[in-house]
Amino acid sequence: MRDVGRTLRARDASANRAGLLTCGDPAVALSMVLREDPGFVPGRAESPEAVAAAVQDRADLRALVSFAVSEELFELRERVGPTLPERAV
Repeated sequence: MRDVGRTLRARDASANRAGLLTCGDPAVALSMVLREDPGFVPGRAESPEAVAAAVQDRADLRALVSFAVSEELFELRERVGPTLPERAV
């Protein structure tokens, strides 16, 4: 059996990247990832200091920051466009 942990980390990284691509704002994307943390304290995860500390501590957040400034993201944003289409209600 393959490493399930590795598969789950890859799934989470893909979800984080998709969230960043969709929202277009690295600060929002980082904040949303932090909200999924069981140790999340409401209000604390949004402060710049808390986000910076979390990025230093967590490899998944460092990877998301790297993706946020990558050529790959800029190319994807160019393909997808700056906004998602409006949803019909």
